[in-house]
Amino acid sequence: MHPLDLPCNNKWFTLFDLLFSRYTEIANNFQKEETVLNIDFVLLDNSPLKFALLGHCNEWQSKFTTLLREMGSQKLLELHNFLKDNAKK
Repeated sequence: MHPLDLPCNNKWFTLFDLLFSRYTEIANNFQKEETVLNIDFVLLDNSPLKFALLGHCNEWQSKFTTLLREMGSQKLLELHNFLKDNAKK
């Protein structure tokens, strides 16, 4: 089932807000971590992993924002059509 087929209500918007905030928190936690670590005689560079994880967080935030926009647009179109149909009566 596609998310746009589900009923759109305030619970969805609350869920989007929680998920968006969660990915922001995860991205902030990744940014706080050290990129280069020195463990005994080994120098470990985590920057590729760190940037990949940040990219995934940004990608999910973008997907949530796009889906929320699509759901909002669909609801506005439904409202517009409803008002247009009732104006003719």
